[in-house]
Amino acid sequence: MSDTTPTTKTRQKLVLVDAHALVYQFFHAVGQMNAPDGRPTNALFGFARDLFYFRDQLKPDYLVYVFDPPGPVFRDQLVGDYKAQRKPPDDDLIAQIPLIHQLLEAANVPVLTLPGYEADDVIATLAKAGAVLGFDVMICSSDKDFRQLVDDRVRILNLRKQMFLDRQAIIDDWGVTPEQAIVYQTLVGDSVDNVKGVKGVGEKTAAKLLQKFGTIDNMLQKLDQLNGVVSPKIQAAIKEAADSKALELGRKLVTLHTTAPVPLEWEKWHQPEWNSPRLLELFEEWGFRSFAGRVKGAALAAPAPVRQPVAKKPGAGGDLFAGMEPEEFEFGANAPGDDWQGNYRLIETPEKFTSFLKELKRQRRFAIDLETTGLEPLTCELVGLAFCWKEGEGHYLAIRGPAGEPHLDESATLAELKPLLEDPTIFKINQNIKFDRNVFKALGIELKGVAGDSMVADYLLHSGERSHDLG
Repeated sequence: MSDTTPTTKTRQKLVLVDAHALVYQFFHAVGQMNAPDGRPTNALFGFARDLFYFRDQLKPDYLVYVFDPPGPVFRDQLVGDYKAQRKPPDDDLIAQIPLIHQLLEAANVPVLTLPGYEADDVIATLAKAGAVLGFDVMICSSDKDFRQLVDDRVRILNLRKQMFLDRQAIIDDWGVTPEQAIVYQTLVGDSVDNVKGVKGVGEKTAAKLLQKFGTIDNMLQKLDQLNGVVSPKIQAAIKEAADSKALELGRKLVTLHTTAPVPLEWEKWHQPEWNSPRLLELFEEWGFRSFAGRVKGAALAAPAPVRQPVAKKPGAGGDLFAGMEPEEFEFGANAPGDDWQGNYRLIETPEKFTSFLKELKRQRRFAIDLETTGLEPLTCELVGLAFCWKEGEGHYLAIRGPAGEPHLDESATLAELKPLLEDPTIFKINQNIKFDRNVFKALGIELKGVAGDSMVADYLLHSGERSHDLG
């Protein structure tokens, strides 16, 4: 096991993602979505959304995605029907796995798979190693097996609820400590993984037994003291499970390995830079309009590259691109240069909004664009509104933002904007305004005065092109 150990004086964040579990979760939680070419993309969309969440809100120092390997794992040698109850994955889910790997590769996110070991064991190994180094470890998964790893350094993050599960949360939920989680799961069993458990022992009974006896070994040594705690029938079932080695087998199945032979390449995993041109290409290919816009926005916000003058090539007269090297047409080549004067204002307080609204009311024409949590206009939530009516100047109204950051009240803000947005004498322009119009409609606003849509204009001028996105 190689170990490129980082040196750190401050507490850093290590985020470990149970990738296979998230594939299934997104596939069933996100509504049907398809790329322009018809490929399913709902699970892929969830993965892309979380990448932005990690980068912009969690801001981990180390981020690793872990997948289950193809073929059998060591638990299959312990019991032949391990996880036999699980249904085979849907074809539309399988079709998205290669796309997810393309996404993670473009984001330069480390992806680990270890033959013979489940993703859970790899994550457990990395979590313990990170905790030893003093990292604040976050395991992104809804799998209850990870509860056995929770301690002062290790927590579980529920991405959908954006809630952390710590030691006290486990005690409140199960009535046992993280140190007792393995025994708890051994007694209760897991029908999904085909872990038998003890017949008649449910969650409440398991918690009651562990609260009294502490460990399974102590409980087995004091079987005669179970009277009054559980029924004679359950006492007999516990004794039978112990005598038949079923308890021992169950404990082996639910115990995560924390010493899996996985290389610890911390330097390689430390805050890798995204391949923005490749991400932009993929997002546009998959029809992820809002994500493509965020990548473009990040590129425009970055410092402009210093370009070396290129001498004109002899004999290039009449060539539209004479004297330009191919590199100049890479992503960002048309971004504003060092002489660009831009004034972009964040409107996140009532005082700033009052000043902004006074200025907006003087405009007879402006561009407007919405940022949302998804691509379904009737169900997504509003994140922010962007306005522009002057070159080099923009205003962003923050409706939602990172925890602890100031933002505007959605209802109050929309109530103030509604008369302007519904005024047909004030002209509005936008890119793909049909989407924004439907979002506004779901929010109780009838957008009027639409005077232009750059996407429609581009289609009329270049109807044979595959994409009519900005850029």
